[in-house]
Amino acid sequence: MLVLVSCMSNAQYVSHLKMNFDGNFTTQDGKDYDVAVFEDKNAIELFDKVKKNVALIYRSPKDVESNFNDKIISIYGYAPNCVIFNWGISPFILSFHYSLKFQFKDGKIRIEVPILSEMEGAYYYTSLHQLFVAASIFKKNGTLSEKPKKRQVVIDFEDYFNNLINRIINGDAKANEDW
Repeated sequence: MLVLVSCMSNAQYVSHLKMNFDGNFTTQDGKDYDVAVFEDKNAIELFDKVKKNVALIYRSPKDVESNFNDKIISIYGYAPNCVIFNWGISPFILSFHYSLKFQFKDGKIRIEVPILSEMEGAYYYTSLHQLFVAASIFKKNGTLSEKPKKRQVVIDFEDYFNNLINRIINGDAKANEDW
């Protein structure tokens, strides 16, 4: 019984966002939000934990983070050179501005899927959807291409944001190093 309680208190949230053919994210069950459960923490503890992690991850947290009454944290960040997309003669090196939102209740954090905006590095394409259509990343029926280089573009987006959300929720292992 004691071992079970100890394991539960050290549980880690794992984000599993998927990118759709239109360039938007959803959870695996198709929702635009996910919920991380931490039964042994109240809303204030969870808020403080995420706020601390944001401060450790971003160079200038005050420039990317805003909060409302210790119940919501919003992040407006920038992902430079987030994805390298080899298509045609020269690669696209894509950068994005994005927003994330976290809401807090006792024992729970609601994580809104990232919203990408202001794509840079894709020349005259103004949205991921346009780029995905032009490059045939997704087939007309909305399924992902079988070609490894095309699949990798979507995997890179998913990995970037899943890893970022995991670090914001769980903390960064490097931050806990003894110094």
